[in-house]
Order: sequence, then structure tokens, then C-alpha cells
Amino acid sequence: MFSRRIAALGLSIALALAASVAGAEPPLATPAPSPPAVKKPDKPKEPPLVWTGRDLHIADYAITGAFLAGAVVETLLPVGNDPKRAGGVLFDDAARDVMVLHRPVDRATADSFSDVFLFALSAYPAIDAGASAWLYRSSPRVAWNMFIIDMQALSFTYLVTGGIKRIADRARPIAGECEKDMSHDPTCGTVGSHYSFLSGHTSMSFTGAGLVCLHHSQLALLGTNGDVLSCVGSITMASIVGLSRIAADKHYASDVISGAALGLFSGALMPYLLYYLPGKSPAALKVGGGFITPVAGQSFLGATWAGAL
Repeated sequence: MFSRRIAALGLSIALALAASVAGAEPPLATPAPSPPAVKKPDKPKEPPLVWTGRDLHIADYAITGAFLAGAVVETLLPVGNDPKRAGGVLFDDAARDVMVLHRPVDRATADSFSDVFLFALSAYPAIDAGASAWLYRSSPRVAWNMFIIDMQALSFTYLVTGGIKRIADRARPIAGECEKDMSHDPTCGTVGSHYSFLSGHTSMSFTGAGLVCLHHSQLALLGTNGDVLSCVGSITMASIVGLSRIAADKHYASDVISGAALGLFSGALMPYLLYYLPGKSPAALKVGGGFITPVAGQSFLGATWAGAL
């Protein structure tokens, strides 16, 4: 009985297969050739960049080397014994009351944030030159010029910041709290109380951010969206550094604002005037009834006027 059922099942399956085959169209004598595979076109490569700024000369390398050497010397110089000045100015105390974090662990976290972002913004201009200009846009000459300008601006900021700190010799805001109560913060007695003005974290961070914004605005490294995102992201990170220095009670608001101003001057305005503005062709600014055209050479920098006075 069981074997018959198996046979019947096999027969029914065979009949079903036969019916399906009978109902199918007869095969063609020659199978139709399959259509050729459509190859996706290769994504066009970004064209190499053209350096639109002023060419770098031996004097530019010498100045950059001098700034770097000065930065090293400034780092090695000893710190004085006691600060010459203490206390905030103008709105410093009011801003400190609002912005400083109360718990030591929160202040330590803000301090760590500022350290991490400072390192990132100090290194990013050089990384950006290598990744965006050299690798992505296949423009080693542009990348090299960017790198030298970056080193010049960052070392200049470091050197000037150190000099201002030594001249001002202002006590950090947390130093006063430590004098009242050594248990106020774990860092009391372990870190120097000097050199609050101006904020070196902020000046260096805004220098890096200024360089990123300058290069991306002048060279169009990543296209409009990428360039805007790079600039806005860098400025945002630099702003977080400044706010974190106040929140950690390491600096007054005036220290941070002054540091941001120095950083933007060193990272954006100064290299624009020295390298990008003279190199534009034509580099004429319409003023009144005439034009001012920058003129640059190996040993001079000036401008010409054309028009009615």
C-alpha cells in the first residue's frame, strides 16, 4: 500500500511536470545573445588646482624659520615667580559668574575638551593641505604653499601670544580661588597661575580655523558645500575652545576674545594680505572713482592707483 502511494505521488509529479513543459513555448534553435553589460562611466577626477596667490620666495621661508625658532625659544624660557596683575576687567567678572562650571570634575572635562580641540585645530591645516590639495586635487605645489603659510601663521601666533603673556603677566582667574581655599580644585598648587592674558588655546585654535577658511575660500578645495562645511566646522570648534577655557576657569572672557582676535588676524587676514591678495589677476579693488591694485615683488609689497582723485 505504501509503495503504491509513493508511486502515485511520483506519477502525479511527473504529470504535473509534463503539463508544464507542454504548455511552455518551444525552445529557439539559437539562443538569443545576452545584451552587453553596461559599464558605468568612471567618475571624473577633480581637476588639479592652480595656485592663485603670490609665489613664495626665499624670504618667506626665512621668516617662517625665524618664527619657528622663536616659538621654540619662547617655550624654553622660564616662567616668573608671581603674577604682576590679577582680576578681571570690564565684563570679565560678570561673564565668569555665569559661565564658570562649579564642580571640579566639570571644569576638568571642559579643560580636556579645549586641549583636544586645540590639538585638532593646530594640526588640521597641515592635514588639510596634504589630504585636500595634494591627494584629492593632485596639486603638490599648492599643498606645499599652503603648508608653509600654515606654519608661518601658527608659529607667529605662538610667538606673539607668548610675548603678550609675559608682558601682561596676568593671574588666571582660578588662582584667586586657590589662594582662598587649596581644596577648591585638584589643580590648585600643581599648575602655574601666570599668563592668563591672552588665551593661547584660543589664539592658536582660531589661527587654525582662520587658515582653513582662508584656503578653502580662495582655492575651492572641496567645492562650495565642502568648503563652507570645513570653515563653519573649524570656527565652531575654535569657539568651543574659547568657551571651554572660560568654563574651566582658566581664562577671563577678555583673554578669550583677545585670543580669538589675534588668531583670526594671524590665520586669515595676515596671510590673505601677504599671499592671496597680491596674487590675484587682476587684483584691483574699486574705490571711489578708481582702482587700487596690489603690487608684489621679492623685496617689496605695495599698491598702485588708477583713476580720478
